[in-house]
Amino acid sequence: VVLSIATILNCLMALASFWRIMVLAWSSRQADVTTVSSVPVSVVIPCYLPSDHSVAEATVEHIIGRVEHGGPVTVFLVYNTPSPHPAEARLAELSERAWPPGRGVRVVKAEGSTSKAANLNAALDLVGDEFVALYDADHRPDADSLALLLAEIERSGAHAMQGSTYIRRPSRFLAHLVNAEFFVTHFTFFPAMEVLAGTGYFGGSNPLWSTDVLRRYGFDAPFHTDAVELPARVLLDGHRVLFCPPSRSGARSPASTGRPVPTRLRWLLSRGRVTRRLSFSTCSPTPT
Repeated sequence: VVLSIATILNCLMALASFWRIMVLAWSSRQADVTTVSSVPVSVVIPCYLPSDHSVAEATVEHIIGRVEHGGPVTVFLVYNTPSPHPAEARLAELSERAWPPGRGVRVVKAEGSTSKAANLNAALDLVGDEFVALYDADHRPDADSLALLLAEIERSGAHAMQGSTYIRRPSRFLAHLVNAEFFVTHFTFFPAMEVLAGTGYFGGSNPLWSTDVLRRYGFDAPFHTDAVELPARVLLDGHRVLFCPPSRSGARSPASTGRPVPTRLRWLLSRGRVTRRLSFSTCSPTPT
């Protein structure tokens, strides 16, 4: 029975993938960004000290200096640390630096936080713009990435628009394999899933959210995989999350061969935990 179900699902995914390829062959899914939106957008980057401060600072500079948007952009760098760290003073200087007109940075220390989810919740309490983009500390979104997400979310009326991820300058063989996997996942598998299910889901980094929806649901701090737990509640309540693969963001290459293994095992176990939890309870916007 399990084998039959798996075979049927694989056939459906193959058909949906073929359909997406045919559609893309005749028309581009890429959003039309000839009309640049001037809607203010917030960007949230969670950071953990001491390991993330250097890459997070470079990410802030990259987003402020290279990511295109016709309106104001406010970057919230929100961090937590188990003990006082000298890098805190350097991060605080980012708020005082003279940035280009319409661009600003706010550095926030999430007091009492012990997780990425708690950092994100602390930043959401301060965001006042209609839309908010989320990036991991090591991500470098392409120049047109944010503009594509914004154009697609305004066109579709979705509550969230998820972009794609790739590996920047892969140097190891494993990094090339992960990069190839990311490409197939974001440009074939995810769009095919959207065709079958009518929706996508939040992937953790490089999405653009409606701030009201994201703040209403929030992140469940006890879960260490926010990209698994949050979209389950959001989708069960009927909100729309769609994919925009042309909006690309580059992640840092894996530091070691064994690093992806525990990460993916954590994802797998969290999916099982979320499934058990939401299968026997009523979905609620407020994390329990």
